[in-house]
Amino acid sequence: MRALDRVLSGDNKVRITREDFEYALNKVRPSLNRELLSQYEDFVRRINLIV
Repeated sequence: MRALDRVLSGDNKVRITREDFEYALNKVRPSLNRELLSQYEDFVRRINLIV
């Protein structure tokens, strides 16, 4: 059972397990992609030129 399900069932001392992490990693999409990383790298290059 997932951690959230255990909390909602009334368990107030939930331990996060490896299975909880594996489940979450399979469900959550990364928030960073190659385009965003490139924009950040460009930003850092420009800042280094100013400083």
